[in-house]
Amino acid sequence: DRYKQPLAYHSLTVGLLARAIDLAGSAASRRAREALRIGTRSLWAFQAPDGDLAYFGRSQSQSWALALAEYAAESAVPRSCRRGARAYRAVAERALRRLGARHPIGPTGMAIVPSANGPATIPAIDDYASQVVYNGLTLTALGWAAEAERGGCGAGNLLADRGGGAAVLPFESAGFATIRRGRVWMAAKRASQEGDGRSAFGIRALKRRAPGGRWIDLVPEAPTAAGHPRGSFGPALLLRGGGLAKPRGKRIEVRRGRIVIHGGWVHRGRWVRRDVAFRFAPTARGARIVVPARKGDRIVYSALTDGRPEQVRRGVAAPVASTRASRRAQVRIRGPYASSGSLDVWRSDLTVRANGRRVSFVVSAR
Repeated sequence: DRYKQPLAYHSLTVGLLARAIDLAGSAASRRAREALRIGTRSLWAFQAPDGDLAYFGRSQSQSWALALAEYAAESAVPRSCRRGARAYRAVAERALRRLGARHPIGPTGMAIVPSANGPATIPAIDDYASQVVYNGLTLTALGWAAEAERGGCGAGNLLADRGGGAAVLPFESAGFATIRRGRVWMAAKRASQEGDGRSAFGIRALKRRAPGGRWIDLVPEAPTAAGHPRGSFGPALLLRGGGLAKPRGKRIEVRRGRIVIHGGWVHRGRWVRRDVAFRFAPTARGARIVVPARKGDRIVYSALTDGRPEQVRRGVAAPVASTRASRRAQVRIRGPYASSGSLDVWRSDLTVRANGRRVSFVVSAR
């Protein structure tokens, strides 16, 4: 899906490539096998430490993406412990572990997404998705994985396990970057796509490791498009005429322990301000978003929370995390909405008037 490029489709692609190689056997070309290794290496680079690897775009957090990634990674493992064998095994092991933990099997089959199973799943998935078909796809991939030849190597680490580990994924229209600092891991996306919040600009995953070792989502998965206001979560620029200019990045990089997106704001397809560097920096308990601004600018940032938030000084606080602005903020709370991770996602629009050269927003674990 060249324009939309949802992450789940990367798993789908490498999984089907692995199957083609298995069926071709010795007739499979070196180029095909190298493409499988490159695709699996990409999974290793963007997979979250809790095994999540479909945290934005259509088919967000769906079970079959994990199963296909596990199969592709096992197929990429060489028979001897060399050329990334332990890294590929880490991808497979982490994906399988997440599948077992977050996609339980109930009376209607395996949960397509972690938030629900059976009829309750409907508002949390794409309208074309089907419990029967997607259970079948997941089981098919797991069957292929069970039959795959396995080398003797144990699992190594993901990039996300490393302190300071970071990557820039130069997907054509869905470029994004990941970074790990201490107990916090984050992924931020360069640009929004087609008005679907699951493919929006900015933080698409923010996870913190709790003292017991469990990873907690400080920013829940974005709601599905059905029933949710379309558009960006910001930081947007409120124009004098009342229009909302949305952020767009032209280039993304990791520099000095933060993700930097170079771009500006766009309104109705036209740039209203360029040469803006949005900064997303992991903190000890979450992340800080820094937005360059001019005096008098009104910046709107939408905080997503799992559970209904309460308004607090300069922002909102929910059971899992809070979001606060650097200055007094006007707050509008809307919800609940359904997402792949929760059926109780709320959106809080924080509007701040800049009094200097920048505005910041801090997401922090409670």
